[in-house]
Amino acid sequence: MAGTNVQSNLLAWEGYQTAVESSLSSGRSKWAPVSSASKPKQRVVLNGRRQIFDVDPFTDFSFDAEEIMRVAKFVENMLTTALSFSVDSIDNDPKAFLEFIDKTSRLRKLPLHKLDLKQDESFCIFANLYHCLLQHALLLAVDGLPTKRSVGHFMRCMSYEIGGDIFSLAELQCCVLRGNMSTAVSPKPPYIEASKTSKGHRFYALQSTDPLVHFVVNNGDLSHPSAVTVFNPVHLEEQLKTAATNFLKHNFWVDVTKRTCFLPKVCDVYRNDFAGGDLTFTVMFCAKFMNETVQANAAEVFKEDGNVQITHPVIKYHPLCEQFHSRLTLLR
Repeated sequence: MAGTNVQSNLLAWEGYQTAVESSLSSGRSKWAPVSSASKPKQRVVLNGRRQIFDVDPFTDFSFDAEEIMRVAKFVENMLTTALSFSVDSIDNDPKAFLEFIDKTSRLRKLPLHKLDLKQDESFCIFANLYHCLLQHALLLAVDGLPTKRSVGHFMRCMSYEIGGDIFSLAELQCCVLRGNMSTAVSPKPPYIEASKTSKGHRFYALQSTDPLVHFVVNNGDLSHPSAVTVFNPVHLEEQLKTAATNFLKHNFWVDVTKRTCFLPKVCDVYRNDFAGGDLTFTVMFCAKFMNETVQANAAEVFKEDGNVQITHPVIKYHPLCEQFHSRLTLLR
């Protein structure tokens, strides 16, 4: 076991050593430390193993629809590869993992500024990048998996360089995927907001304000299933529904006899995205991704009889989860 830990530590160091060293010496604003728990923390950039001049560009001239689809496919394949790894598989075949890290280096030349942030392709690219970075960071968690005390640093510091800018997990999640959605209400770990100094990353904020996003963005904690979706623009609508159902079947249910609905904590933290916190809307929104029995039960607890006084349903949220998966897997 000791040998395994040593090998994992060496792999981790080799994976981001170059990026950290260059960040400390470059003096460029994108490498600036981020604030976490009121302390400056140095970013850990995981895709700097190869020098920028040794990385193949995505395009030389135009960036048309066909090229965007090729970029989306590249990121899909990268996430699929990432989800195939575990700590044991890395120990057994470290070369395969280093080849994956080399592929992530190519993200540094991804022309983000040419993406149309209204398109499904952009959502797929950023969602897949976020989950790829999360998997990468979990696998290289050399100081142990995130905890209640450390998850803030984990989310704000573990980063990829993408298209010349540095994005942490928190920045991808809060500034991009949820960039045009409501601010979290009194978030506590594992819900981590990006640092105030990260507001410039909202330049890449996706246009979507669909609360469905809250069910498909995985924090890595045990309240989420370990399995994540590799999103594809052609199948996006169906994939979003499947991913939401996979999340809600562990986090949403209705007790008709007690007139009680149990909701995932994310519905509380981002309540303002659910019709301004309307509980009836929130429950019925969740229910529509469940089977017919659950949908009928949800409708039953909110049913009103004009001749009989019926107590309002009880709404309960699941507690915050402070434990994390050691890795993510592919939702099939």
